[in-house]
Amino acid sequence: MKDKIIYQLSVEDIYEVCKQSFDRKPTKAEIKYVEENIGDQIAWFAAIENALISYKVEIDLRKRRQR
Repeated sequence: MKDKIIYQLSVEDIYEVCKQSFDRKPTKAEIKYVEENIGDQIAWFAAIENALISYKVEIDLRKRRQR
């Protein structure tokens, strides 16, 4: 269970962002650059922490509604 991939990005995602943001397809060089550097751009720790906080808030709200 610890090795399960929860979220992943694809080259198709790069195409979609490039299309929406720049109205064009990405170059091969841009795709390679994103592949090699995307990990440095994602604040994964904060994303996980925020998801856990949101979960706790949601559970607390459900408990209050049941009272």
